[in-house]
Amino acid sequence: MSTTSTSLRILRVTALLGYMMGSSMLLFARARDGALLLSSILYRINSFTGMPVNTVWFVIVMAGLLGLLVCAGAGAIDAISTVSITALYVAYAIPMFARFAFDNDFKPGPFNLGFFVGVRSDGIPLVLSYIATDERSSTVSFK
Repeated sequence: MSTTSTSLRILRVTALLGYMMGSSMLLFARARDGALLLSSILYRINSFTGMPVNTVWFVIVMAGLLGLLVCAGAGAIDAISTVSITALYVAYAIPMFARFAFDNDFKPGPFNLGFFVGVRSDGIPLVLSYIATDERSSTVSFK
């Protein structure tokens, strides 16, 4: 076994663990806020480890189920990837839109980048979301 293939295997495992940790943290935060159907189960902390073990196992099982799509073919994986990317853009756009479209009582904390930085950081992803999901953007050639 070459050094390069060993390094790539270690890198893959490290990346996988990073994705699992990030997904578990996000899912736990959503469960803590009561934003999920299974919040009461996913929010439980294991008394022995002090960790949200239910949340981690839920992420592992869901990732395994998505991994089984390999058996269904490339079309199934492409469909899931496309839907998840589009849903990610929509998920980022909804709070940014709601911030400006509706009245809110948001008060900035001690670390605040100011109004103009906020407008740019909210506006740029909204424009990029439109470009990425616009049906005409698929015909753009970057040659």
